Amino acid sequence: MMVALYDYNPEVQSPQDNPDSELAFKKGQILIVIDEMRADGFYHADVNGQLGLVPGSFLDEFINGETDSGLDSGRRVSFEKGRSQRLLGGLSRT
Repeated sequence: MMVALYDYNPEVQSPQDNPDSELAFKKGQILIVIDEMRADGFYHADVNGQLGLVPGSFLDEFINGETDSGLDSGRRVSFEKGRSQRLLGGLSRT
């Protein structure tokens, strides 16, 4: 799993000639990388159930609630019903 370090909008930010195969995401969002990084620096990934390309330079590895670089993504996810989740901006939901 990877976490987005920055917002990404392929329509505006893509270095590719045809960004139609790329996916948008928001800072702190968790992405499931499907394969190794391609030669162009992009990964095939699942973002909210959609498959497409995402730029590796906008991502960091997500392990045990922290990024590979030690930065907190600002997001906690709990799969237990009724437990609180801490989301970006300090908002909580149950």
